[in-house]
Amino acid sequence: MTSARVRGVLPAAGASSDSEVISHKLGETFSILCASPDYIRAREWTFEGPAGRETLQISGTVQVNIAESLVVAIREGMGIGMLPLYAAIEGLRNGSLVRVLPRHTLQRTNLYALYALRKFVDAKTRTWVEFLRAHLPDVIARDEAWLAQVTQTPSNVLRAA
Repeated sequence: MTSARVRGVLPAAGASSDSEVISHKLGETFSILCASPDYIRAREWTFEGPAGRETLQISGTVQVNIAESLVVAIREGMGIGMLPLYAAIEGLRNGSLVRVLPRHTLQRTNLYALYALRKFVDAKTRTWVEFLRAHLPDVIARDEAWLAQVTQTPSNVLRAA
């Protein structure tokens, strides 16, 4: 990646090894498994766990590279999907999604702000990076705390019947 290709600030899931790019770690997040409540009710599930035997049957595949598109597919009952926490929160809050395997997370990822290396960083870029560094960790912490709290609520989590 060259400085000519980096315009502004790019939030990214990994640091860049490019010497022409500055990266600032903003925080860490993860993905969770979610499904629609109707999808869960219509399927049979089996797990071995502390509560005994629980049943699970899964079939089908949908692949997208935009989290919001996957949210729509999951919400419409197309199956279980792995969602970044930020993409799952609203659906979990409004009940259009339920969390599957609430004690598990996937793809723990560091988040970075990336921008071109320059002798002088313009005020807009500096202000945006400072804003992200000041506020994103709080947003991530708030979402994780809410998720921990809601995971204790049976209506938002897949539980065996």
